[in-house]
Amino acid sequence: TGFSHVSQQLLEETVVSRLVELEQKHKQKNLQAAMIVTDIESAEIRALVGDRQSGYAGFNRALDAKRPVGSLIKPAIYVAALERFEQFNFASLLADEPITLRSDGGGNGQGKKWQPKNYDGKYRHQVPLIDGLVESLNIPTVNLGMNLGLENVANAIHLLGYKEDIVTRPSMLLGAMNMSPLEINQMYLAFARQGELDQIHAINKIVSSYGEILWEFEPVSTKVISTDVAYLIDYALTQVTTRGTAKSLVWRLKNDKVAGKTGTSN
Repeated sequence: TGFSHVSQQLLEETVVSRLVELEQKHKQKNLQAAMIVTDIESAEIRALVGDRQSGYAGFNRALDAKRPVGSLIKPAIYVAALERFEQFNFASLLADEPITLRSDGGGNGQGKKWQPKNYDGKYRHQVPLIDGLVESLNIPTVNLGMNLGLENVANAIHLLGYKEDIVTRPSMLLGAMNMSPLEINQMYLAFARQGELDQIHAINKIVSSYGEILWEFEPVSTKVISTDVAYLIDYALTQVTTRGTAKSLVWRLKNDKVAGKTGTSN
């Protein structure tokens, strides 16, 4: 396998200590966590935690807990936009004003209203496309996704390795769809590999007691994001950790260049 004892131990220790801190700070009990670490070059899973209890043999949250992913979905939308380079670039202006979307309501015009808001509750009138991603702004992202078309956004998510069916509705643009940490890890691997999609995997090969190779993983790389767009997304996700929603990583990981994305869901 590609597992690392050191990485696994670090993950388990981090989960235990951090959950205790969070429970004390927020007066909570029985918080849970899942973590997964993948080697970018080989796509091997290096470490995986599916429960705060080390070695727990029950429900594995890293593999099987499918939860609304929130803003973790946003880079896929911006990939779909930037691939249409004749129409969009980082300087393209996106509207950031109150919007109301209404479901069809079965044809009677009385469908449910959906009024997305930015996390901070503010409106900026217009923002450059790059700020929509770096600052994780909801309304500009919804406007961008509706402009692209929900089917095109769904196609981009599938292209990044997500295999399940996607119900195309506007709320999907803000991550109202369920994925496991493993599925998110797979999707983000293409961003980390300059647009190359590889299958993340735990087992490299199976060998008999006589040294005979019974099965071996065969890597297949597919270019799913153009080189130019992969560079732009990498730049934007690096900006997320320096001036955007994950800028606390700058002082947590000094002297390291980190790309990332935050995602929150209730």
